[in-house]
Amino acid sequence: MKKFTNQRGLAALELVLVAAIVAIFATAAVPRMERILDKVQLDYELKRLYSTFEFARSVGKNSDGSVKFIVSKKNDEHHIEIDSARHREYFLPKDFDLQYNGSNSDLQITFTNPSMYSEGSKTITLTSRLKSQAKIMANSVGRWRGTYE
Repeated sequence: MKKFTNQRGLAALELVLVAAIVAIFATAAVPRMERILDKVQLDYELKRLYSTFEFARSVGKNSDGSVKFIVSKKNDEHHIEIDSARHREYFLPKDFDLQYNGSNSDLQITFTNPSMYSEGSKTITLTSRLKSQAKIMANSVGRWRGTYE
């Protein structure tokens, strides 16, 4: 009778145990990954909003007329557009919410040369589906800053 001293491979029980351990760790990591992905998406949308805001400000600063930065809600989505010769627009994802100065009304900021708002300070709050928040605070001289909560 032959003795098998140099066996190679894994037994079925070993494979099942390794799969169970991996599944336990994966289950523990999924909620954390969801929060991380939500934060990354919030950061992406905030940077897109910053970019559009700055684009409107620079077009208004370098033009003879005025440029409008408009945020409105259409078909349950927030529509952001710049009314200028170089038109730019996009929609926020449906699971994001925007508030302007604490209300859900439409927002319109007019930029004129030398980049002054025609209205006072504005606060735009962006809320993700997991209720993470980021704010853009724009003052009356055309400067803005962002914060995460």
